[in-house]
Amino acid sequence: MSKHTVFVEAPPFAKFSDAEMRRLLDDERLEVLDWRGKRVNTPGFVEALATADIAVTGNSLTITDELLEKLPNLKLIAKLGTGLDMIDIPAVLRRGILLCNTPGANSVAVAEHTFALLLGYLRNVPQCDNAVRTGQWEKARTMGGEICGKTVGIIGLGNIGSRVASRMAGFEARLLGTDPCWPEALAAKYGIERRELNELLAESDIVCVHCPLDETTAGFIGKAELALMKPSALLVNVARGGIVDDLLVYHYEPEKYLLVVNAANMDKDWDWCVSHNTEGAELENSSDNIGQLAVQGPKAILALQKLTDVDLSSIPYYAFKVGKFAGEDNVIISNTGYTGAGGFELYFYPSAADTIWTAIFEAGEEFGIKPVGLGARDTLRLEMGFCLYGNDLDDTTSPIEAGLGWITKFVEGKNFINRPMLEKQKAEGTTRKLVGFEMIDRGIPRHGYELVNQEGEKIGVVTSGTMSPTRKIGIGMGYVKPEYSKIGTEICIDMRGRKLKAVVVKPPFRK
Repeated sequence: MSKHTVFVEAPPFAKFSDAEMRRLLDDERLEVLDWRGKRVNTPGFVEALATADIAVTGNSLTITDELLEKLPNLKLIAKLGTGLDMIDIPAVLRRGILLCNTPGANSVAVAEHTFALLLGYLRNVPQCDNAVRTGQWEKARTMGGEICGKTVGIIGLGNIGSRVASRMAGFEARLLGTDPCWPEALAAKYGIERRELNELLAESDIVCVHCPLDETTAGFIGKAELALMKPSALLVNVARGGIVDDLLVYHYEPEKYLLVVNAANMDKDWDWCVSHNTEGAELENSSDNIGQLAVQGPKAILALQKLTDVDLSSIPYYAFKVGKFAGEDNVIISNTGYTGAGGFELYFYPSAADTIWTAIFEAGEEFGIKPVGLGARDTLRLEMGFCLYGNDLDDTTSPIEAGLGWITKFVEGKNFINRPMLEKQKAEGTTRKLVGFEMIDRGIPRHGYELVNQEGEKIGVVTSGTMSPTRKIGIGMGYVKPEYSKIGTEICIDMRGRKLKAVVVKPPFRK
């Protein structure tokens, strides 16, 4: 009896567990080539795959027309998961290769993750967790929103969306839905009101996206659709692929946006915006006409609330309101900051700077407020594992290398800058990875120090480093060769000829 050769690239998850993998390995009818945990498109990869007549793939392998030319024996592709956007379907069909996916394999996990995202945001879970761990609990910062009583719009009522609807009903929310294949029985069971997309966006307090990525959904929510939503609405994307580019901008007015850039990159960013303005947008560099102060720390809300009638506790994280502050009109009050400690950033006309500065320090005197510079900010952001442009990020680093792949949306038809290279990195892996590390030996790592292995061979470089004031140990971030990036790996820092031990850890460093 001839055996089928099965090439398995997808790692176990959801219903495809280790137990299922063992069943494949024990099946006498199958010869299994186990490529799990290995990088695709490395030496020997194509040769091994070319011997298979069945391939079990995940999200690491992009199956292109060019790759299929090298796989003459392939008869079946089994995609673990639902999304097929990693596969050139027309090329597969032309060759008579069977293609199947596994709808529902992880639908429960994704549906529950939707609620993890919603509740984490509405209940300020990250901020509260940090407050408890650092002994800086403030009741005012625990206030948050609820799902109960809100109108929740669900885009896509398939395996995942239907499970979200069933669970959302238990939260006593009003449910709206849109789907080209309307599920009458499901809608009747959970009281889901049918809406067209634009109607759903306009009515909903919370919008959850659970649709597949194809030519009909790629980029289907953009500027025009976002403008239909309530200013206070939440958008949760749990679908495959991107909805909107991940850019931090202030949606100041319906047709006015404020982009806050790193001061050191002001000219470069302005030039980039001008050169890529294909929409005829009116651009203005207002850098000299706007002042900013960042008030950070667990007591920030208590101090600043004295100076405004705007309810600061009602401003969600990474949201803002415009109002009177310290007697000055039209101040942007933003619940943002790059320290991990919580706080607010204030934007105002330069003429108001002295008044606002003085008022803040009078209001914060009882809490021990102090003026600090970028050095203190740098220490605090590093303790949280936040990247800093010019150190951990620059024109030579990619988001894939920096562990920021989640901001890179490979949507069909969206030809963003350097997409081919980033796709290649995602599929094949990178030659370096950004990691966090803690010192084992006494010492303070600094930007530019070499990272070496136990034998003293260079494996990377420190991009950020300091003495952690909360941990009382040296901490840092740096790029290393992929084989040294696993959590728990011991590495060394070359500090002026001394080889000091460190260990790779997962940030944040503040526990």
